[in-house]
Amino acid sequence: MPLFWELFSLAFQCLPWLAMALLALLVFAKNKKSHALGMQTIGAAAMCLLNLIERVITALLNATGAPISLISTVGSIFVFLIYLSLVVFALGYCMEKLNIWHAKPVTAVPVG
Repeated sequence: MPLFWELFSLAFQCLPWLAMALLALLVFAKNKKSHALGMQTIGAAAMCLLNLIERVITALLNATGAPISLISTVGSIFVFLIYLSLVVFALGYCMEKLNIWHAKPVTAVPVG
C-alpha cells in the first residue's frame, strides 16, 4: 500500500506541471520567438522531471540501505534544483506579462 500512496502523491505533484509544460509547449510551437514561453516550458517540465527523478533516486537509496545523511543530502540538492526550476517558470511568466503590458496599443486608423 505505501507504493500506491507514493505514486498517488507523485501524480499530484507532477501532473499539474506536466499539463502546464505541454500547454506552454503548444503555444511556444506557434510563437517560436517568445523566450518567455520557452522559459515557462523548460521550468514546468523541469519541475515534473526533477520530482520524478528525486523519487526514483530516493527509493533506490532506501533500497540499498544508504545512510540517512546521504539520502538527506540528495533530497536537499533536489529541493534546490526544483526551486530553481520554479524560479525559471516564474521568470518566464513575468516576462510574458511584461511583454503584454508593454505592447503598443492598437489604434484605429480613420477611414475616409
